[in-house]
Amino acid sequence: MVDVNSLREQLQEFVKVNGIKYKYIAEQINISESLLCHWRKGRKELSQDKLNQLKILLGA
Repeated sequence: MVDVNSLREQLQEFVKVNGIKYKYIAEQINISESLLCHWRKGRKELSQDKLNQLKILLGA
């Protein structure tokens, strides 16, 4: 199981270090940018599949 809070922190660091936009991340895991934003703020949840895709993308 994926630690969601840790993954949120890793995403923030990944974007900061690599200068990548959240829109690009959302496109890579096939979700809307708004859903990614809501997830980052803890307002919505991502499916386990999307969390795993994000984890792979981040190299976590």
